[in-house]
Amino acid sequence: MGAAHDGCREGERRRAVVRDHLELGRALLATHKPAEAVRELEQATRLAPQSVEALTALGVALSATGKRNKARDALRKALTIDPTSREAREMLDHM
Repeated sequence: MGAAHDGCREGERRRAVVRDHLELGRALLATHKPAEAVRELEQATRLAPQSVEALTALGVALSATGKRNKARDALRKALTIDPTSREAREMLDHM
C-alpha cells in the first residue's frame, strides 16, 4: 500500500474534518448562533477553499452577523467556482 494509501487516507480524514465543521456550522446557524457558525465555517473554507457548499454557508452566516460585504465576497467566490450554484446565486440576489 505505502505512501499512496497514506495520502488517500489523509484526504479522507481531511474531507471528514471539513464535513464536521460544515455540519456544526449549519447546526449553529439553525440554533441562532451565527457568530459561532462563522468560526466553524471559516475553518471549513480554510481546509477546503474550493468548497462551494462551505463558502455558501459561510456567506449565510456572515450575513446573519451583519457582515454583508464579507458575505457577498464568500458568495461571489462560491459562484466563481460553480456559476450554477442556485443557493449561492439566490443568497447573493437577496442581499
